[in-house]
Amino acid sequence: MANDFTLQYVISVSPEQVFYALTDISEQQQWLPGLIECVPLDNENTAGIAIKYVRKLDGRESAEVVHVKESTPHHTYAISLTNRVGSSQNTVSYRYTLDATGDGCQLAVTCTVHTPPSTSPWAMGLLSTMLKGRLETDCQALMDYVGSTGG
Repeated sequence: MANDFTLQYVISVSPEQVFYALTDISEQQQWLPGLIECVPLDNENTAGIAIKYVRKLDGRESAEVVHVKESTPHHTYAISLTNRVGSSQNTVSYRYTLDATGDGCQLAVTCTVHTPPSTSPWAMGLLSTMLKGRLETDCQALMDYVGSTGG
């Protein structure tokens, strides 16, 4: 079973500045809420590598390995991770797309949640709502950071 949603934002800095803050590990440590540790498991933050994130969210610390699926400088960054909620294993993918505008850029983030076929619509809705709330918080933190630093 799959469910997806897209969030869109207009940011008054260049796509290059947003892409750098979004993809550079030292930058992520400045703005990503609850980030305790971010360790690349490969050499570069390009398509095909894995990064271990440890975050404290909702009072709990959790570690996730994120796989970079696509990295097109200044335009597209796509990642996926697999996590366990209860007895179910879910895969969550995020695709960040940046398009230049006259005075900055537009950021579109699409989140796709894949759950086992046995997942109830209620559980899928709850998971999607939780992920949307976290993604909104993360995107707001990203926008605040690039806005305050100029990228």
